[in-house]
Amino acid sequence: MKNKFLPLNNIFTFVSLLVFVIPNSKIAFGQTDTTMKSMLTGLPFQMSIPALPVIADNQVNILSFEALGNGLKLNTEAFNKAIDACVAQGGGKVVVPAGVWLTGPIRFKSNINLHLEKGALIIFSKDHNDYPIIQNPVNKSFMVAPPIYGFS
Repeated sequence: MKNKFLPLNNIFTFVSLLVFVIPNSKIAFGQTDTTMKSMLTGLPFQMSIPALPVIADNQVNILSFEALGNGLKLNTEAFNKAIDACVAQGGGKVVVPAGVWLTGPIRFKSNINLHLEKGALIIFSKDHNDYPIIQNPVNKSFMVAPPIYGFS
């Protein structure tokens, strides 16, 4: 039976486009003014400049939670523990040092800045079993956990 859902590798490609290409597209096409105000100019609708979040100065390193950046060890639990520890401190920066970090889904929480140091690369598991079925708290529907997600 053919899989009716979008294959995970297509989702990874889409997320990569969102994370790397779109934010840099104005620079790539010669527009060097990347201020928020310039990005909101010329839209076909009115939009106010959103307020940026204020993130606490706390830092938590994923290495403190037995993470291993060798590209082989699944670090989902380390990411979750690091994010939870950072939230317990009132928010802050979750630091991902240089390495290749294999993980399942990463669930963001409020007041968290996921900071990848130079040479850090997060890769998401291709194993469908690493992505549990979760309930969306907004509309109570069920879905497969995406690679990166968060609910308010």
